[in-house]
Amino acid sequence: MASRVLCLTALLVLAMPALHADEVQIGANSRLSGTILGMRRDKLRFSTEYLGIAELDWGNVTDIRSDGDLAVYPEGGEVLVGVLAGIEGGTLQVRTADGVRGVDIRQVNLISTELPRGEKPTPVVQWRGGVQFGFGWITGNKERNDWLVAGDLRRKSTLTELLFSAVAERGETKTGTGTEPDLARMRGGVTFNWNQGGRRYLSVNTILQQDDVQKLMLRQNHALSMGYRLVQQPRFTWNVEVGGNYVWEKFSRLNSTDDVTVRLFSATQMRVLNASTLSLSMAVHPSVRSPYPLRAVSDLTLSFPLTRAISLGLSATHDYNNTPRPEGVKASDFRTRTTLGYTF
Repeated sequence: MASRVLCLTALLVLAMPALHADEVQIGANSRLSGTILGMRRDKLRFSTEYLGIAELDWGNVTDIRSDGDLAVYPEGGEVLVGVLAGIEGGTLQVRTADGVRGVDIRQVNLISTELPRGEKPTPVVQWRGGVQFGFGWITGNKERNDWLVAGDLRRKSTLTELLFSAVAERGETKTGTGTEPDLARMRGGVTFNWNQGGRRYLSVNTILQQDDVQKLMLRQNHALSMGYRLVQQPRFTWNVEVGGNYVWEKFSRLNSTDDVTVRLFSATQMRVLNASTLSLSMAVHPSVRSPYPLRAVSDLTLSFPLTRAISLGLSATHDYNNTPRPEGVKASDFRTRTTLGYTF
C-alpha cells in the first residue's frame, strides 16, 4: 500500500510541469502549451516539448496566458509585472499585485522573463506608425472623388511624445462638361507633447496645408496648448486641450492674411464591437480679433481590424471656415473616406 502511494506521488510530481504551462493561441483553434521566452520586435519566442523554440508573429496571437510573472513593457507607459491572463477585446490582461491591468495589444513593445529589480524600470521606446491608402468623396466648394495616401510616425516615452503625419489627395472634380483631374490637397504636421506630471501635458503643434479646392496656396498653423487627460482607460480615452493658435493663409501671390485664435481641442477614442475603434476629434479656433471669424474641424472615424496589422477605416470630416476668403469659396466642406491601413 505504501509503495502505491509513493508511486502515485512520484507521478503527480512529474506531471506538475505539464499542469503548470504557459499557453498561446494562434488564430481561432490552434493552441500551444509550453513556455513563454519573451516578445521583442513583434516576435513571440515560445518553447514547446515537440516543436522546440518557435518564433510566432505577435499579430497572429489571439490569446496568451502565463503560469508565472512576466514583465510587460507598453508603449510610453509604466512597466507591468504580473501574470498574463488572456486577451479580451484587443486588450492584454495582466494580473499584477495591484489588480488586473489592461494594455492595448498594439501598444506592447516588449515582454520579458527578466523581472525588473530595484529602481523603477525604464520603458522600452521605439518608433511606431502606419500607412493608409484609400478613396474619398467631397462636397461643399466642389463635388469630387479623391484617391489618397497618408502616413504617420510616432515615438512615445513616459515624458514626451513626437508625432509626424502627412496626407496627399488627388482626384477628379465634376464640371459642367464632365470631370477634370487636379491636385486636391496636401497636409503635413508635427506634434510634440511634453508631460507635466499627472494627467497634464504641454502640446506644440505645427500644420502646413495646401488646398486647391479652397483656392488655398498655403496655410500655416502654429499652436501652443495645455492638455489634460480626462479619461485614460484601456477601452476609452479622452484628452482635451486649451491654448492659442497663429494662422497664416495665402490664397494668391498678392493675397495673404494672418490671425490669432483660441484653440479648443477634444479627442476621444473607444473600443466598440469587441475589437474595433471609434475616434472623434474636434478642433475649434475662434478669432481673438473679432467675434465673427471661426474655424472648426470635426472628424469621426471607425476602424475595423482585419488582422493585427491591417485595418479598414471609415471616416467623415466636416471643415467649417467663415473667415474672409476669395469670392466663390464656401465656408463649409464635407468629405468621407474609406481607407485600408497597415501599422508597424
